[in-house]
Amino acid sequence: MLERDSLTTEIAPKAYDDVKKFLDKTGFSASAVLVQREGVRGLRALMFAEEKEVPVVKLSKFPKSGYASWLFGPTPQIAVDMEQIKQWKPNAVSKSGEIENCNSDIQLARVILHEIGHCRIHGEHLLSPDRIDPNGWAEPAKADEEEEAWVYSGLVLALFLGKYALEICPNGYDNTSKIPI
Repeated sequence: MLERDSLTTEIAPKAYDDVKKFLDKTGFSASAVLVQREGVRGLRALMFAEEKEVPVVKLSKFPKSGYASWLFGPTPQIAVDMEQIKQWKPNAVSKSGEIENCNSDIQLARVILHEIGHCRIHGEHLLSPDRIDPNGWAEPAKADEEEEAWVYSGLVLALFLGKYALEICPNGYDNTSKIPI
């Protein structure tokens, strides 16, 4: 499990600042970010990446198979494999064994936010010349780097969800449908 200091001094403040800046700059409500229409959440994640000045490109050949996203540099860019994301969709199963409402758009948003997490937390390290192969691909992240990037992704989604809850039920009564993140 990641170190508490890493969470409280690095990951959480960056996630908070990134969400606040995105909402302030775009003028979106949190519900506009988390809407249920197919294609919208992925689009908002792309806009979030654009705000962080990290272009997202669609590719289908990565240094290792089975990955849906990968960083390449030295200027940070996120490569996304939509075919891999579509293959993951039927396999999005909760711990209880139930199929989750996890469409390709949700998967796309998650992997983009994950890669932004790498850029924000490990960017200088992961994209340093000694960790980039001759084709520009960053070497695979270490296990602790993966964990931190996924925590960043989850925190960003949680911050949007918290803001959404505040927007729809300012008096604390929540009778709305739930949004899968």
